[in-house]
Amino acid sequence: MIFKMTLRKKLTIFLLAITTLFTFVFLIHPYRKNDSSLLSDKLLRFRVLADSDSSIDQYEKNELSKKMITLLSPALSDIKTKEEALTLLRESLPFLNAYCNYVLSNYGAQNYASCTLGSHLFPYKTYGNYQFPAGIYDTLLVTIGSGRGSNWWCLAFPPLCFANEAFIDVPDSSSQMLFDLLDKDCYEAICLNKTSSNNQSNITSADKQTSRKSILTLGLPSLLEQLLE
Repeated sequence: MIFKMTLRKKLTIFLLAITTLFTFVFLIHPYRKNDSSLLSDKLLRFRVLADSDSSIDQYEKNELSKKMITLLSPALSDIKTKEEALTLLRESLPFLNAYCNYVLSNYGAQNYASCTLGSHLFPYKTYGNYQFPAGIYDTLLVTIGSGRGSNWWCLAFPPLCFANEAFIDVPDSSSQMLFDLLDKDCYEAICLNKTSSNNQSNITSADKQTSRKSILTLGLPSLLEQLLE
């Protein structure tokens, strides 16, 4: 009888522990099931797929990523919503395709690159002081050749794209855009540095003209200069 009572007590404790764990995962943990969908409604990812994992293909992927960041960041910096960013990128796809292939040709690449907009699955990722849960996000995807190599990704809107993946501080302008886009609970959930979260409301963006900068007008002059050299 004592043995049965002890076993029942252990079973009760085990079930309580399991219940507590599930409560933490689904109610307390900042990455509940719907958090990635809440973020994906506001954010736009950028992804570059290499043709293979060979050193030359990975080098070409990394160099193209840097060129694209240089092109996209100024164009998207004045955009206020993801919908505006998607519209701008959609209108610019023919130019972006031409630009990517021009960059690759300078490195003697034999593979063709294509730019598309679609929904893609991303793993958990950190950018500077922020963390983003795994989930399906709208994405600007650049595929080089077969696209079977290791990939490179970042956050295109708001612009949190860095030339390397080292842990660095996110610029105040990008932090402010995140703060403005997300509700308070969602913003605090992705902050790795809670102090920056508490102080974020005190950050003010520099006054900027709101005139829309098209990717075409930003990228074409420099491209023409290179072609005429």
